[in-house]
Amino acid sequence: MLVLVAGFVAFWPALGADFVNYDDDKLFADNTSYRGFDAAHLRWMFSTTFMGHYHPLTWLSSALDYRISGTEPTSYHRNNLLLHALNGLVLYFVSLRLLAAALRLKPGTHPVALRGAAAAAVLLFAVHPLRVESVAWASERRDVLSVLLLLLALAAYLRAFGPGEPRVRSWPWFAASWGLLILSLLSKAWGMSFVVVVVVLDVYPLRRLPGKVTQWLHQAYRGIWLQKLPYLVLGLAAAIVAAYAQRSALQTMKSLAEWGLVERLVQSCYGLVFYAWKTVWPTRLAAVYELPYQLNPLEAPYVGSYLVAACGLVLVLLLHRHRPSVLAVTVIYVVIVAPVLGFAQSGPQFVADKYSYVCCIGWALLAGGGLLSIWRRERSTVWKVSGGVVAGAIVVLLFALTYRQTGVWHDSKSLWRHCLDAGRPSSIAHLNYGILLRKDDRTDEAIEHFRAAIELRPDSGDTWYALGNALKAKQQYAEAETAYREAIKSMTQKYRAYLNLGNMYYYKLGRSEDAIAAYRAGIEYIEASPKMFSPYPYFALGVVLKASGDTDGAREALLVARRYKVTSRQAAQELASLDAGGEKSETRDRAPE
Repeated sequence: MLVLVAGFVAFWPALGADFVNYDDDKLFADNTSYRGFDAAHLRWMFSTTFMGHYHPLTWLSSALDYRISGTEPTSYHRNNLLLHALNGLVLYFVSLRLLAAALRLKPGTHPVALRGAAAAAVLLFAVHPLRVESVAWASERRDVLSVLLLLLALAAYLRAFGPGEPRVRSWPWFAASWGLLILSLLSKAWGMSFVVVVVVLDVYPLRRLPGKVTQWLHQAYRGIWLQKLPYLVLGLAAAIVAAYAQRSALQTMKSLAEWGLVERLVQSCYGLVFYAWKTVWPTRLAAVYELPYQLNPLEAPYVGSYLVAACGLVLVLLLHRHRPSVLAVTVIYVVIVAPVLGFAQSGPQFVADKYSYVCCIGWALLAGGGLLSIWRRERSTVWKVSGGVVAGAIVVLLFALTYRQTGVWHDSKSLWRHCLDAGRPSSIAHLNYGILLRKDDRTDEAIEHFRAAIELRPDSGDTWYALGNALKAKQQYAEAETAYREAIKSMTQKYRAYLNLGNMYYYKLGRSEDAIAAYRAGIEYIEASPKMFSPYPYFALGVVLKASGDTDGAREALLVARRYKVTSRQAAQELASLDAGGEKSETRDRAPE
């Protein structure tokens, strides 16, 4: 009950949080495809790779949230908290088995010290500030759900195989672990490395495999390797699907030309140290740790990470004979975090707090094991009590930090304001905060943030586009034109810049020919890039051609626009007007920013 309640209450401020303009808007507020359990919605959930992820079970859980509270974020956040609390509960029982196996205790033998150590380990995981992003951010439902099922798969595995036993103890539990792993992979692909995790656990603490790798291929252990085949197949399949999903999304995967091999190696080394260090010292946490525009491998933070990683490796090798738990936890940590270290760079983040949710579980269990070692070996009651008091004080401190950090995710403004205040240069934070300022009619302040974002990342087409929209609103048309032209150079959805540039030419400056040229350029771009398709340029072109007297061209463009829901009604009205005599359209900007 302690770990269950603590894992929920530590994130209590999230219950009153809104959706933030960082994926929540795209996934939930503006997305209607998941809002139901009929055949069409289910087909979408089980086939889509929307925003670079394949997680149909997570979509099903979000559909349930929608059934409960609609587009209000209440259910989404509450269920995230419940899932995280359940993760702590399941991890408690997993910890009991692993710590008991390390001590060579019989299954079911749980002395008070063992239960206390397991509870301490789980609390160090469950109320840690690094968990906030995965729990308080509605978009990261996939983390808490997939890890719950992954922990249940591990619990089933530990029931299927006893310490030191090469044979299967329980086939139903063995089969249950496969099924739970499949469900976990359908929520997020964290479990792709499950096969390596259970191999490490078979070495220590289960001792089903010998500590010497050279002995693993001995005939006596052939059955153990055959037992791993289902997990290997599932892991490979999940890795392939995850890679496909990432590549199917816009602006996700970085090519070697965009992000080179040296940069990826530096990022990987930095990430390995980052998550371990932030576990020990969880300060200055932020929503975004952005990829640097230009990375210098000899900068102090990166050189420091090389040294720490090298020292850590030497320390683990020195301790591995007498402290096999340290080696086991380190290997599991590296294996789980490896897919998100940057070798296959996806997205704009250099590192991310959410990536610690699974990989850092081992550090918490290692700390719990250390506390148990003190309680068992020290005869002095003073040392035993002192160890418990220190552990309790650390948990209370982490709880307070987590409660405060959760408040940062209350709304979009507090999220991005905190990200900027954390002292980490971020063009994404400046851009998103500037967009919010524009919605509050604070356009001058928004422009300052857009310009700050461009200073950090001059190739950010989205920022140039937002700056163009703001300058157009301020009637600074020459500067807006320059911003739109810069956006076109690097923006993924270039048609949006062409569209708004054409709107400015026609509706604000009366330059019909330039507007037509901009719309045609936008159409040419989307026809060459089917993933970018939008009917708005066709509609805008049809309106301007109609007003210019080109009825055939107008009809052709408007007929395309009429096929699509977002422009169907307006296009039909324009076509009716054209057939009735072609009255000039109302002079206003008809396309959204």
